[in-house]
Amino acid sequence: MGAPWVFPDLESPGVLRDGDRYVLWYSRGGVVTHRADSLAADWSLTQPILLDREGSGAELAPSGDGYFLSRRRTDWCNVGNSLLWTDSLDTSGYPFGIVPWPRLPGFTVGGDAAFLSQPNFGDGQAFRGETPAQPAGMFWLSSRESNPEPYHLYPCGRQLGPAPTGTLRSDPFVLAGDTVAVRVNGADSPDSAYVVLRDVCTGAELVRFTGGGEALPPRRAHVGVARGRRLEWRIADRLTRPGGWIGLDDLEERASPGLGPPPAPPQVRWLAPAGGENLAGGEVAGLQWEAHDDAGLDSLVLYLTYDGGETLWRQAAYGGAITRAVWSVPDTLLFGVRLRLVAYARSGVSACATTEPFRINAAVAVGGEAGAGAGGLRAVYGRDGVWLEGVARGGRADAPGDAPATLAVYDLRGREVAVLWRGRAGEAFRVSVCGGAGRGTTGAPGVYFARLRCGAEARRATFVRPAAACR
Repeated sequence: MGAPWVFPDLESPGVLRDGDRYVLWYSRGGVVTHRADSLAADWSLTQPILLDREGSGAELAPSGDGYFLSRRRTDWCNVGNSLLWTDSLDTSGYPFGIVPWPRLPGFTVGGDAAFLSQPNFGDGQAFRGETPAQPAGMFWLSSRESNPEPYHLYPCGRQLGPAPTGTLRSDPFVLAGDTVAVRVNGADSPDSAYVVLRDVCTGAELVRFTGGGEALPPRRAHVGVARGRRLEWRIADRLTRPGGWIGLDDLEERASPGLGPPPAPPQVRWLAPAGGENLAGGEVAGLQWEAHDDAGLDSLVLYLTYDGGETLWRQAAYGGAITRAVWSVPDTLLFGVRLRLVAYARSGVSACATTEPFRINAAVAVGGEAGAGAGGLRAVYGRDGVWLEGVARGGRADAPGDAPATLAVYDLRGREVAVLWRGRAGEAFRVSVCGGAGRGTTGAPGVYFARLRCGAEARRATFVRPAAACR
């Protein structure tokens, strides 16, 4: 009848045979199971296992090698409404356990806080007396809401708050339709709260949706030009102000009547580099791949990227028939980067292949010297902050002063965040990690790499920039 389960009566009993044993279940303050060796066992002596304290009227049904558990649950935020709730049981041992269901099938949580409690159950906006979002089903996605399931300990209309930010990235998929649609609400901030459809291979953005209020109006875009390409959805909330959130429902791909299957993508595979290498900046690396398309290849484009797809470099296009090339390795410090080759077929469809991660200039030569006074590079921690100091050594032996010297700082992903000092060979330096006027800073507190480059020699130091280092 929709009322919460508070009565002490035993209700909805059932029994089934589980191998050479028997399982009894019933509802009493939740869904309870017992197991015994015989139907004639004294069940009062067996241990009761509470499967779900929110459920009543349960049924266990065999499914493959396990069981389905279905039961009635109360929608605590809408008294009078009941839900039929179904889960798979882990029957590899006893007591049985409910198999955790994938919170967001098809998506990878980006590691930030804004989407960790998603999807959201129910319409919290309506419960709070705001404009109802009116999602199509029981669940929808919103970086503002925080009610993962009907449960008596979750306050109705509970909000996550404006501070957490984050990004969701879908698993890559091949676009078969020609239209995408979504219902979206939240902040009207296209650069900070958005839903983006993105080409996995090139990073090109196909369409971007943003909010504009509390309702969930439908949005639609034609993307037929991308049929057959590997795409991904990215949903982001980068706002911390009140009202800064992104919510969506009914994210879908559509195909026009009679559209037919998408064109087949070309085939592309890396042969070298194999991954794991530490390439030397400024040198030439040999690249080798295989690429083919039945209709013929038009061109090939090389990208240098991070694992998340962020593009660092884009090289000029190669001819479609080329399978080898030389690459001038950038003279910088990078960790965990990859080369991606995008093959464009004459039909307009593209595909890509990505190498395993490798490094650039991760190992540095010290020339047998040690200590700042002998040409080393070190971090110094004091009451007045964190400093980098040393003497630039390098260049030609007969003219050491001719060599320029640069002290740059990189984050853990190998991205340059600041150049703290420029000078000549033989010059000493002592600079704050906070930088000077016009030189930038190391950014947020954390671990950083410093790299002193002078002529053909390079030295590296690792330092921690604490929160109080720069004021």
